[in-house]
Amino acid sequence: MRGNMKRLRLLAMLLFAAPLAAIPAMAQTSFYTDQALAPQSVLGIPQPVASPIPYGSVRVCSLPLTQAQPCLPLATITDAFGGSVSNNIGSNFGQLTTDVTGRFAIGCTLGNSYQVQIQQSLSNSPAVSYPFTCPGASNNPNYATLTVSGAANLNGGGNFSGTFSGTPTFSGLQTFNAGLTSAGPNTLNGGGTLGGTYVGNFFFNGTMTIGSSGITPSVAGNAALGSVTLPWNSIFLGSAANQNVQIFPSGLTANRTATWPDISGGIGVSLNAVNGAYQSKRGVAGCTTAASIGGVCAADITVTWPTAFSDTNYSVTCTGNTPTNVPAAPFVVSGTKLAATVHINYFAITAAAASYSTIDCIAVHD
Repeated sequence: MRGNMKRLRLLAMLLFAAPLAAIPAMAQTSFYTDQALAPQSVLGIPQPVASPIPYGSVRVCSLPLTQAQPCLPLATITDAFGGSVSNNIGSNFGQLTTDVTGRFAIGCTLGNSYQVQIQQSLSNSPAVSYPFTCPGASNNPNYATLTVSGAANLNGGGNFSGTFSGTPTFSGLQTFNAGLTSAGPNTLNGGGTLGGTYVGNFFFNGTMTIGSSGITPSVAGNAALGSVTLPWNSIFLGSAANQNVQIFPSGLTANRTATWPDISGGIGVSLNAVNGAYQSKRGVAGCTTAASIGGVCAADITVTWPTAFSDTNYSVTCTGNTPTNVPAAPFVVSGTKLAATVHINYFAITAAAASYSTIDCIAVHD
């Protein structure tokens, strides 16, 4: 009779352990069940055989581990009925024990990875140690890692964190509450609204619409629109008042200039009198000619440009101010044009010495 009772208890344990993975989740999302086996020497068999570990101490830790043996940190798990399992184990090795056949079952979080260690004797060195991922399916899974090959539809939305590799495609409306960082090119085929601060380089292929707030750099005077090698094709400005190219030098250490490429594509060509295709020099002191018809100044007038041209391919025109007697129009002295300077002279139309108090000159690069 006693032997029959033992067999009945053993049969009940086996029947109870087998369907544990199918028990509905209570406190946890899914369940994991296994049988702890250890090598056992058997008389007459040359190789050890796998033998159950009855009443072994089971320790379950969360991955990644902070300690290998005994493993840490202890994982938050439940028993087979969804009841909480305490991690206040004191000097004990594990949170629960195997049954007489070495089987055990725990409730775990679907998709999370764990490390199982099973102690066979009173020692902190486990006889069995292996990782597992909590199995099953759920409408609200929580995956530590997820690899998808092919197309996946997440129609119900959800929360994502971490790094996405490959070419993910998002359809519909996405909200990134904590920001979005990307190390590679991204395609926004469906358009959308982008807000916040963007750091790095962005490539927009197609039409981009900027709202009324406009585009502003993160640091004043520290950003460019286009580049020498990648210029804009056309920039169209509205016809309303103040919709133009504006330069605000107030408070800066030097005036700003509107810079354009010249006919050869070079940079440094400006629409002002300081640097580039057009330059001017005003108020250069004049000279006095000889007192004879056709008499010129003994010494040429040297005009020095604010910034040297790249070469001598420029044309010069000068006018005189406050003449005395009858001086002719100023002319460029042949062979004196340099990138930085040019010599100017004029002659007397009558026999009286003639002069200009000052001359003004302009030059346009060809």
